[in-house]
Amino acid sequence: MNKYHRSLAIVESLSLNDVSNCNLIQRSALHLTAKASCLKLAFEMVKAEIDVIKQALVQIHEKKKRDKDKKEKLASRENDDDLDELLENYKNLDNEMIKEVDWKAASYNVPIEVHVELLKLCFEAKMWTEFD
Repeated sequence: MNKYHRSLAIVESLSLNDVSNCNLIQRSALHLTAKASCLKLAFEMVKAEIDVIKQALVQIHEKKKRDKDKKEKLASRENDDDLDELLENYKNLDNEMIKEVDWKAASYNVPIEVHVELLKLCFEAKMWTEFD
């Protein structure tokens, strides 16, 4: 079983509430430490991929702001003395970003639907540290 199917199985098992297959339990999990513990464990299983995707999204957003800033600086430059240094600085910042192959692999392993479902379950269980 690959990580994609693992993450889908995690969410399906946590959201299973069919009375013909199991005992119906409260969705909030406030009084059920077992459900909250299972959710915490499931969250820890996919946390590494979620962190990679989160960090990549932040870096992409910062790069867009940086590119806009770079364009403005290049359009309004008065001298070429520090142009090489400026471009080298932007190039270094771009090289420090998470590679597209890495965040796409993490995104495939834990699709956005799983992220949303885990967030919903964390909110219902009032697991605020995981929700953040």
